[in-house]
Amino acid sequence: MHKIEGISASEGIAIAKAYKIVEPDLSFKDHPASDKDKEIGRLHEALTASIEELTTIKANIVDNLGEKEGLVFQSHIQMLSDPEFISSIEQLILDKNFCAEKALDVTSNNFIHLFKSNVTNVWMKAQIRERTSDVIDIKRRVLGHLLNIKLPDLSLVDKPVIVVAKDITPSDIAQLNGKYVKGIVAEFGAQTSHSSIMARTLKLPMILRAKDAIKEIRNDDELIVDGLSGTIVINPTRLQVIDYHQRIKAFNVEMKKLQGFKEKLTTTEDNRHVSVEANIGNDNDLKSVTDSSAEGIGLYRTEFLFLGQNHIPSEQEQFESYRKAVFHMKGRPIVFRTLDIGNDKQINGLKLTNEPNPALGIRGLRLSLGSEELFRTQLRALIRASSYGEISIIFPMVSTIDEYRRARSIYDEERAAMKKDGQNMGTVNLGVMIEVPSAALLADEFAKEVDVVSVGTNDLVQYLMAADRMDGKVAGLYQQLNPAVIRTLKYIVDSFHTEGKSVSICGELASMRIAIPLLIGLGVDSFSMNSESILKVRKLISKIDSKYAKKIVDQIVRNAATSDDVVKQLNNFLDKI
Repeated sequence: MHKIEGISASEGIAIAKAYKIVEPDLSFKDHPASDKDKEIGRLHEALTASIEELTTIKANIVDNLGEKEGLVFQSHIQMLSDPEFISSIEQLILDKNFCAEKALDVTSNNFIHLFKSNVTNVWMKAQIRERTSDVIDIKRRVLGHLLNIKLPDLSLVDKPVIVVAKDITPSDIAQLNGKYVKGIVAEFGAQTSHSSIMARTLKLPMILRAKDAIKEIRNDDELIVDGLSGTIVINPTRLQVIDYHQRIKAFNVEMKKLQGFKEKLTTTEDNRHVSVEANIGNDNDLKSVTDSSAEGIGLYRTEFLFLGQNHIPSEQEQFESYRKAVFHMKGRPIVFRTLDIGNDKQINGLKLTNEPNPALGIRGLRLSLGSEELFRTQLRALIRASSYGEISIIFPMVSTIDEYRRARSIYDEERAAMKKDGQNMGTVNLGVMIEVPSAALLADEFAKEVDVVSVGTNDLVQYLMAADRMDGKVAGLYQQLNPAVIRTLKYIVDSFHTEGKSVSICGELASMRIAIPLLIGLGVDSFSMNSESILKVRKLISKIDSKYAKKIVDQIVRNAATSDDVVKQLNNFLDKI
């Protein structure tokens, strides 16, 4: 018996034999192109074959998982059809005399380097990991056709197994036989990757960053994959197997119990209502909002409509997506965040100059105010959508009151012009994201002027602690439960409550088990998170006495000096419920 630790990307527990994906050798001989036209012909044949495969995979995914998951493969098809991508490969063949394999390899690596360059924003780093994985997946498929090598096919698995791989791609998951594949272990990967999202949709336990899994695990080893703790047990003892079978039963019972929290208002043990809402990226995520019984959409990240497009979406295109979301919610709250794009998040059609530190540069509302027509177009689309139901609009990366006033003035101008033209419109609440320390310190002033507020704790913590959590050298300083963060949150909540206004939290903190009693005690009114966490958070909140939680928070604010002090207090609280 031996254990490997990793990180959980999809919850659940599975017991089955190991099935290792042995990657084929896709190395190639680097030889000059003796016939350039022939090399270009080989390239196009491989691209066409890859697109045909991906079209079939996409159709299967749409049938089994829905349109949303099919978008991953549509993006792969678009990239393989992208004239810029293809011409870059062709030019290397023509100008550098590269063979098709080398030209593909160099171009793919150049695209990956381009994605990674000048990226400092935490959220975007997660997106870059996804795009990088997609490019690697695409390159691997095309290389396979160029070399006449068949890639692993998980659809051929015909017995219960746990897949073990260096990395797991969306294409791998798309081809697996759900009847037999019980879990996934990989040495690499990210919890936010397309593969992880698909595994969660399929309810497959998945553990990533399992160091040396390929080396330590042999084919047909019996494995226990504990997607709750991130533990892999290799060749467990009989008693361990019995124990984990009991855990599987308990987990299944717990999942059934969670269904009892659907269609219910979220209330604390002492009957204080707290709204638990969903974060989404586009209207393809609406099904998950319904499935999780979210009480609203606390954060609609509108930049997802722009990212990966070959053009800037028109007012009509934006309106149709926003309208669909508003109509879907049937009167439940929906909060749209205006474009959160900056130098570290490029969109086609909008050229931004390089900056030495994009995280502190032109992004969020700063970019919108500097690209006024883009901003006005988005505001018009949102105002039109409000005719289908009340909405809220919040502006990201706001540092000063003046910025908010200027944004509101532009909004008022557009609304007045639309009213004059006889355009239908409804109620719109305007507000800000508080994610910059200056805005947090001015919370009392913002509270007098805005209709709504949402605290983006991911960036707020990063800026308060001056620590990028993706930088391993300072990751230990990215402390979401540091007393400085808690005191800042208390000041924000108290400031808005003084003005009779609610406060929403939409960062990672909103779904962290240890942070829930803290946020309840602070008086946070609304939690917004990924849909998968909603029912678990709703259940936990139902066990918390908000008055007792407030006493604990008051003690923390008065006495805690370190993150460890806070963690100890909150764990003691959770142990008692």
